[in-house]
Amino acid sequence: MTNNNIDVMKSIDIFKENCKFHHIGLSVKSINSLFPEAKPVIDPIQKVKVAFINLQGVTIELLEPLDEKSPIYNNLINNNKLCHICFEVSNIDNAIKNGQKEGFSIIQKPVPAVALGNRKICFLFHRDYHIVELLQS
Repeated sequence: MTNNNIDVMKSIDIFKENCKFHHIGLSVKSINSLFPEAKPVIDPIQKVKVAFINLQGVTIELLEPLDEKSPIYNNLINNNKLCHICFEVSNIDNAIKNGQKEGFSIIQKPVPAVALGNRKICFLFHRDYHIVELLQS
């Protein structure tokens, strides 16, 4: 039996700028409890420890809050493990503008991401899509 929904799936390009899927961000209490061999990177800007894993071809970013001031701390309190979906774009500023035209609002302006080679990231919110991270390629 085939899934006809896949056959009629419409492709959308909200952010443009050569946008492609990069990773899914998950909140965790302790990266090393889940993956003792992980070597998390501390990101003082985001106030998190970060480690990446590959789960059957999908990159997962594990995010552990450094303290209660971390943006993801409340995710764990509220049992919200899925933080965001990240897309890599060739021009983050243009991608933000394109997202705003589609109803996204900025919740964090572009800043360097320690765990991603200091490439710029930003976070946007949309009531239907939730939180999206954009990563400068």
